[in-house]
Formats: sequence, structure tokens, C-alpha cells
Amino acid sequence: MKRVSRGKVNMPKTLDLHRRRKPAPPQPPTRTDRRAGVGLFIMLFILAIIISLASNKVASDNLPISLQPTPTPIPTVSKITPPTPSPTRAPSPSTSPTPSPTPSATPSPSPTETTPPPPAEPDKSTISMRILNGSGTSGQAATLQTTLKKNGFTVRSIATAKTRRATGIIYYATSKQAEAEFVASFITNRVLEFEENPALAKPDTLLIIVGAK
Repeated sequence: MKRVSRGKVNMPKTLDLHRRRKPAPPQPPTRTDRRAGVGLFIMLFILAIIISLASNKVASDNLPISLQPTPTPIPTVSKITPPTPSPTRAPSPSTSPTPSPTPSATPSPSPTETTPPPPAEPDKSTISMRILNGSGTSGQAATLQTTLKKNGFTVRSIATAKTRRATGIIYYATSKQAEAEFVASFITNRVLEFEENPALAKPDTLLIIVGAK
């Protein structure tokens, strides 16, 4: 039998070279590689957008009618065409009948208010009177007597009153108020009162008492 020596085994040189060779460093990407990567990214982005739009379309189609957005109608403006004026014909001259004059109504006279005539003045000759001085100043009855006689009245007598009065008074017989007011219109600067006195006896119609005022 042959003995195998345990000495050093000589390895082939080619195997030794492989063990000693270092790996090559990585090369930087070229422009072609970059463009290819960018193109691939763009394609993926576009594909993602298309898939998203398609899914939204399918989801909107599956929504119930009440949830779907209602399109807003766009108002349309209708153009108003003005009406074309039709040609007017000139009126043909026609003979109209002459209107007959209508009789005007005669205005009826409006009723006019008639003013009653003033009452007739009493007859001075029928008025007879007496005068009493109640003023407290002598001569007042005589002064009044003179004034009334000058105006056509009849003064039968004058005397002094038993009591004094602040204001004068004219007593007149029944239904002789008009005569009393008529005589008073001739007595100026005196305050006079009027009172009916049926006790006056004829021929006296009035009894005048002169007061202080």
C-alpha cells in the first residue's frame, strides 16, 4: 500500500487568485438609470390617481338617490323681443251729426233769509213815569227828568226814595218791558236793572229809581 504523506498540499494557483481578489466597488447610477426611475415613479403616480378616481366613481354610483348631489339648474335668460308696431291707418273723414243744443236748466232761485224788520218803537205819548232819587246826591232826579222831557217823554213827578241804592232800577207794568228798555236807551252813564211790577197803577207805566252809579 502506498502511504500518503501528510506534508503540505500544493493548491492550484488559480484558486489562490480567486481568494485574494477583492469585490469591485458599486458604481454610481447613470443618467439612464435615473430617467428610468423617474419615469417609473410618474407612471405609478398616474396609475394611483386613475385607481382613486375609478373608486370614487363606483362609490358615487352606489349612493342612494337622496344622497347624490342635485345639479343646480343654470338660469336661462330669455331675450324679450319688443312687439313690432303695426302701421296705423289715418282715420277716414266721416261726417258726424251736429249735436243739437240741449236746453239749459234754469236755476231755481235759492231761498233767501229774510231779516225780520226791527220792532216798532213804542209811542212816547203812551209812556208816563215817576222818578225817585235813591243816589244820596240831591238833584239827580231833577237832572234825569229834564233829559227825558227833552226827548219827548212824560214825567209826572219826582221825589226822594226812602232807601238808597247802589245801582238804578226801572220797574215796569205788566207787558211793558219794551217801553222800559226804550226809555233806558236815553239814560246814559247809569247802571240800570229791570223788574216787572204789576202793582204799578195807571197812568204810571214806569217807576225809575236813580242809584249811586
